[in-house]
Amino acid sequence: MDKGWRAIAAGLVRPCGLGYMARMSRTPVVLIADRSYLAANIYRLLLAPLGVTILIRPRCSDALAHVKAGAGVDLLVVNTNSMGNAAGDLIEALSSDRRAAKIRKMIISGDSKAEERICARLRKAPRTTFVERPFLPGDLLKAVERRLAEAAR
Repeated sequence: MDKGWRAIAAGLVRPCGLGYMARMSRTPVVLIADRSYLAANIYRLLLAPLGVTILIRPRCSDALAHVKAGAGVDLLVVNTNSMGNAAGDLIEALSSDRRAAKIRKMIISGDSKAEERICARLRKAPRTTFVERPFLPGDLLKAVERRLAEAAR
């Protein structure tokens, strides 16, 4: 077995097809866009008690492509660090794309001037809430729980 398949088997890497499998088992799917691999592992540990399927994409554009492909996503968590230079286009797509507009979104941002401008534009996106860095792990867990409960209604 090559290294790529070993990583998949170990659960360290999740291919896009797992979103489809999660829908079949009625497990909520949380898609997270964050460029930090350390943060990705923290999300996995923190959200494990919720029994959700967690998909991680390092760039918001990758997460948005996943959503546009019609993969089942119950909550899209976007760290503003994953937007890069294409933030304007991504903000527009999160608001105007038919599939993205239907998904509940949680934006994780800091207090820099650039992130303030991004969040000001994202406030127009439907079904969007915000979590400011720094935050306590329990606060993020509660926020995700609330958003998933809203999505289940």
